[in-house]
Amino acid sequence: MIIKSLSDLRIFTLKVGKNIKSKKCSILLYGDIGVGKTTFARELINYFQKKNSQKLTNVPSPTFNIMYEYDLKKFKIYHYDLYKLVKTEEIEELGLLTNHQNDLKIVEWPNLIRSKIKDKIEINLKYRKRDSERSVTIRGYGRFRNFNVNEI
Repeated sequence: MIIKSLSDLRIFTLKVGKNIKSKKCSILLYGDIGVGKTTFARELINYFQKKNSQKLTNVPSPTFNIMYEYDLKKFKIYHYDLYKLVKTEEIEELGLLTNHQNDLKIVEWPNLIRSKIKDKIEINLKYRKRDSERSVTIRGYGRFRNFNVNEI
């Protein structure tokens, strides 16, 4: 799939959000710096805030904090950025991803995660020759194995 603009990324993100029927999900975002991972996360978090009649908030990159939490009353969203972590053990020591099993987790830079995440959606964003364009691949596992990319 090709994303040609920020508007296209917003539309793609909204369609992903509408197709997530269970909030017990991890969304793993892969891609280089600046490719759109945080923008995707921001749009998805704001989508769920709006859907749950919550005030839209600023969604900064959690690069320095590692995690931000968004309480939507019915469920929580945990937005992780693991870019600064260097060892797999750091994820375990901080208890990242082991808690919050019943909530939505969005993880940027998930490369260090070694534990099996059963119910997940992996999204890979890649630069294309045109600066404004991205190629996107999406794949579901576990409960999301039938996540239909064609509907998106």
